[in-house]
Amino acid sequence: MDDGSDKPIAYTSRTLTSAEKNYSVLEKESLAIIFGIKKFHQYLYGHPVTIITDHKPLIGLFREDKPIPTMAASRIQRWALTLAAYEYTIVYKEGMKKIKEGTIQEKLNRFLFNYRITPQTTTGLAPSELLMKRKLKSRLDLVFPNIEKRVQERQQKQKHYHDKKSVNRQINVGQGVFARNFAIGSKIKWIPGEVIKQSGPLSFHIKLQDGRVIRRHIDHIRVRNFDCTNNENEEKCDNDSDLFEPEITIPISTP
Repeated sequence: MDDGSDKPIAYTSRTLTSAEKNYSVLEKESLAIIFGIKKFHQYLYGHPVTIITDHKPLIGLFREDKPIPTMAASRIQRWALTLAAYEYTIVYKEGMKKIKEGTIQEKLNRFLFNYRITPQTTTGLAPSELLMKRKLKSRLDLVFPNIEKRVQERQQKQKHYHDKKSVNRQINVGQGVFARNFAIGSKIKWIPGEVIKQSGPLSFHIKLQDGRVIRRHIDHIRVRNFDCTNNENEEKCDNDSDLFEPEITIPISTP
């Protein structure tokens, strides 16, 4: 630039192949340099180049005044030979400085924060929660999120959506119903009967008009709002010989 500062003019990157993923850290760092050199060959060849790396072992391996390493792996030797064609200088730069522990005031603030978000035995709540009416988020909450609370919220949301479209199905003993007919080859789908017993939360014993007793789940039962014994409703009930085909019956045990 006009002020003497440098600005990047291009960037490049790529993913590692399945074979390159097995490279050591030294080989991966070397591969990154070789890839950049080959990618921008037309800009770098014949000009002084400065290579900046945060991997210090590369300084001793690819130093510009050092010959090609004969004891290194063949892959490293090929890369060193490739770099020898360029006029370069390799420089080491620290990638990350060590984080300082902080001042006494920072340590005190961190201690007070952890103390004030800790629940007390007398109230069962943290002092900060009593003051601000909410829980303060700490690092522990980020590492171990409250999975149980999230699951309960999702379950309540599912229950809300289900209850919006659900219908309360209630069947009482002595009530007239239609039971699903599972007899093979029959054209009659529903058989009139009367509920005589509830054998489970959703299971009922139904007595048919021919005296047989069958058991059906509530999904296979429809409430009947008329009496099949009345001659006026005979057509509605379809009370003919095809209605009572043989099927599995359940005997009623007498006390």
